[in-house]
Amino acid sequence: MLYYKTSSEQREQLWGWGVRSWAEFGQNRPVLRKLTIFLLFAVTIFVLLGGFAPAQTSNYLKNATNVAKSAVTSH
Repeated sequence: MLYYKTSSEQREQLWGWGVRSWAEFGQNRPVLRKLTIFLLFAVTIFVLLGGFAPAQTSNYLKNATNVAKSAVTSH
């Protein structure tokens, strides 16, 4: 919605301000900028791979249950 409420000139100014602010942040606090990039990358990977977690968990529980049943019945 913000995209449609601003003109292209305003968007260019805002984009330029954002780029300059990010560059200034990198110059003033390079370690914090690297940490920010790493954390954003880690969260993105976690969210993308998080969709696989329920399927993997249910398969693991099924296998663990089968192993436990076979261990109990074999004795």
